[in-house]
Amino acid sequence: MRKILFTTVKYITVMIFGIILITSIFLGLHLNERLEIPSKIFIPKGSISQIISHIDRDIKGNFYPTDKYVVVYFGQPQSGWIQLPEKNMRRIDFLKAITQAKAPPSKKITLIPGETTEYFIYSLAEKYRVDYKKLYQYYLEISPLKEGFLIPETYHINLEGDLNRFIKKLINYAKKIHTKNMKKYDLENLKELNRVLVIASIIQKESASKEEMKLIASVIFNRLEKGMKLQMDGTLNYGLYSHIKITAKRIRSDISEFNTYKIKGLPQTPICNPSFEAIESALYPETSKFLYFVKIKDEKRHIFSKTYQQHLKEIKQFR
Repeated sequence: MRKILFTTVKYITVMIFGIILITSIFLGLHLNERLEIPSKIFIPKGSISQIISHIDRDIKGNFYPTDKYVVVYFGQPQSGWIQLPEKNMRRIDFLKAITQAKAPPSKKITLIPGETTEYFIYSLAEKYRVDYKKLYQYYLEISPLKEGFLIPETYHINLEGDLNRFIKKLINYAKKIHTKNMKKYDLENLKELNRVLVIASIIQKESASKEEMKLIASVIFNRLEKGMKLQMDGTLNYGLYSHIKITAKRIRSDISEFNTYKIKGLPQTPICNPSFEAIESALYPETSKFLYFVKIKDEKRHIFSKTYQQHLKEIKQFR
């Protein structure tokens, strides 16, 4: 009996030793495997398991659940872009590097309220010397709306980063904000949101200050209710025309859906990315009987009129 027990223990010991040896060999081979990786990668926020999964999707490194324990041993990865020392690294060196690598330099980029998405992307492409058309096409492919969807704000962009990823970041952030606002304002679908953004974008282009946005909104709604054309210059500052001065010649020649001197009603899409104040003005306009307004020269405000005759007098006086 003792002999059988001794033999069994010996057999189990050999098995355990064999398993340990095989596991050690496997881990050694696994951790010393060479990986082809980009010089910069993005580390998301989240648990180490989530980080490993994200990286695995990006570089297809065939990571295993055990790899997270190696990362834990070295430390905690910092979220954001990081610069790696080599493009060909051993897996164990890579797992160590993501806990110690520094982020590449970044720069602040501001999307100002009233800027068009197309012009914003054009400026980015020019600055970073990439193909504008491809970058803009990528935006159109992943954005729920052609225009007006991005949130005017200051963002950080990796100076050596992937602009496609930056655009995706802006859109994902906008999705979160708009989803929250749709619930807040009882907007049922994207079509309702688009209409609000169309009106808000016109308010943004036409107003000279936040204080008069609700009055500008009232003029828009009053003209729509009466079946009048909006006839607002700001709607012609769409796309790459974002900063082009509107002239009488341009009004006569433009045949786009944005020329509110020719079309009746609203454009089908927003003309720019509006601010939160402009969106709120589109949802809660001032109550008024105004149908016209004219900007006072050298001042950031408009004079509002109820009749065309009065409007003509204001034009003569204030322009």
